[in-house]
Amino acid sequence: MVMKTLNITYYQAVRLIKKHETSVDLVEFVETEIEEKPVFEEYDKTVTDKCHSQLLSSDRAKDYFKNRKINEDSIDTFNLGYSEKQDMVIVPVHTPEGMCIGFVARSITGKEFKNTPGLPRNKVLFNIHRVDNNEVVVVESSFDAIRLHQLGIPAIATLGSKISKQQVALLDSKFSDIVIMSDNDDAGRVLADSIKKHLSHKFIRQVEWASGIKDVGDLEDNQILETYKNAKDILNIMLGE
Repeated sequence: MVMKTLNITYYQAVRLIKKHETSVDLVEFVETEIEEKPVFEEYDKTVTDKCHSQLLSSDRAKDYFKNRKINEDSIDTFNLGYSEKQDMVIVPVHTPEGMCIGFVARSITGKEFKNTPGLPRNKVLFNIHRVDNNEVVVVESSFDAIRLHQLGIPAIATLGSKISKQQVALLDSKFSDIVIMSDNDDAGRVLADSIKKHLSHKFIRQVEWASGIKDVGDLEDNQILETYKNAKDILNIMLGE
């Protein structure tokens, strides 16, 4: 029943049953999963592929990503794109199972943002389908997640400074260890506090930003690695250690 209802393998079902057999009513848990599982619509791949082709033929767009320290391998891996008409770069967004459901876009000049109409970004976590690890780093921006991915650091992005109930549930179900690397501003601190509140039963570490640094985009690769390495257990932070 669990396998068919949740569309998971036999071994995943066994682990799920073992995990919850003494802590929750399994039938109730399965019913909750059915109720809360969002329904996604697949986005037209020809659109994202066309934008990817436009990016590959645009020095302007390629220079933008280069300036953001996003390399050519990532351009291909993440199927990044460019809309010449709107002069915006695009980043496809996927479900946890890897289905593309649209994209987020940003203007090359200025800070104009657009999303695919109806994009349910509060129900997904950017890059989660590529992360097969017990530990994950949580950032806000898709670009920041890509930078971390380039360095072999498993990362997802909330695609904003707020985290939804569905996003918390995804983190809870897929990861045991969480590293908070939200932006170094008031909104980022609120996001960090929300993660610590709702996932307090997890092992959580949090980075300490150097003075004048706002987010991952302000760091060179070696600085990202050092910042990640030095993330502190939140219990030690609370104790002032």
